[in-house]
Amino acid sequence: MQLVQRQLVLGPHRIDGDPAAVDAPYIVAGRRMYALGYGSTRIGPIGDEHLVGLMGGIWAHPARVADGFEVQIRDQNAAVLAPTNARLTEQLTTVCWDWQSGDWQISRRDSILPDAPVYVLQCEVQNNGSHVDNGKIVVRAALGFLGCWFGGIASGAAHYRQSGSLVLGQDGLHPEWGIALGAAENPDRCTITPFAEQTLVELEYRFSLAPGERFTHRILLAVGLSGGSDEAAELWQRQTTQPSALRESGRFPRSNQPQLTSEHHDLTRDVALAQANLELLSADYPDLGPYFLAGLPEYPQLFGCDTTYSIPGAVAAGYAATARAALETLANYAARACGRVPHELTTNGRIFNPGNIQETPQFTIALWDYVRWSGDLDLARDSLRSAARG
Repeated sequence: MQLVQRQLVLGPHRIDGDPAAVDAPYIVAGRRMYALGYGSTRIGPIGDEHLVGLMGGIWAHPARVADGFEVQIRDQNAAVLAPTNARLTEQLTTVCWDWQSGDWQISRRDSILPDAPVYVLQCEVQNNGSHVDNGKIVVRAALGFLGCWFGGIASGAAHYRQSGSLVLGQDGLHPEWGIALGAAENPDRCTITPFAEQTLVELEYRFSLAPGERFTHRILLAVGLSGGSDEAAELWQRQTTQPSALRESGRFPRSNQPQLTSEHHDLTRDVALAQANLELLSADYPDLGPYFLAGLPEYPQLFGCDTTYSIPGAVAAGYAATARAALETLANYAARACGRVPHELTTNGRIFNPGNIQETPQFTIALWDYVRWSGDLDLARDSLRSAARG
């Protein structure tokens, strides 16, 4: 997809990007899931280290569940309609593509629920022509389970099947991992095609539009990490029947965050962007609890040193709860290692680096910064006692 405009939008702030950089990556994120893809919407490898080429896609840690989605608009003869005048709007927790194909105005909006491993893809087609027109929305998903980097998790032999309106999938080696993908309506066509180590799922939904009429279609991908496809299907059903939860997807900022208003526009904008960055990097995964990802795509792990650097700004920006939880997790690991604070923990809680000379003194600095900003002495007392007992 060629773009004529690419823009980052955050509240009143607008930052124009280079539309020629169609393959600059985008991110959408919630606390239980994030997705990295290309602005052109093509599906391709992301990541130069760790899991080379596989650090992008859709992650519900400790598992990667998909490469991503491709959306095609086809006419009644099944011909794929080329997009024109395409515009990409990134709002950090949601991303939108708007384009034209003949008389049709088309919008695609991708987002993730803030506190659930659910990906929401919404397509909207409006007929701006003067006669009734028929067409198809085709959603193509490249699916496959993969364990996190250095997690010691084998995965493979996944199987997928259609069940009513949904495609249900489960990993063969980790059957507690499952997905549910689909819309409230049954697809007019569903194909499931294994290839290489992945599976291509293609869902087709037909529509007929009178002049000026609009068709909106929403597809959800829900992930289960303990109960397999049954858990995923239950989560899909629960979120589908709660429209208010779906409306929350992509919303930023959260209501509990302090907002800075300054006469200096650049300062106001930069603080808002810093808060948005913390929002994107705030995670709550089953094996680690809340913490700040060190950076994407390569570093979704929990780091002792990076947490130290983040504490003052994160607490001041309204993320005291996540900061506290990250410190508690590091203290718990230190208590099992004679007070040695780990350098790096993988997203399933495995220790990659047990700690260098700086992490333990840095941890005490982080505790002190946290106490000064929050007044929460209990965490400092409990953490230091646990380390001493360790």
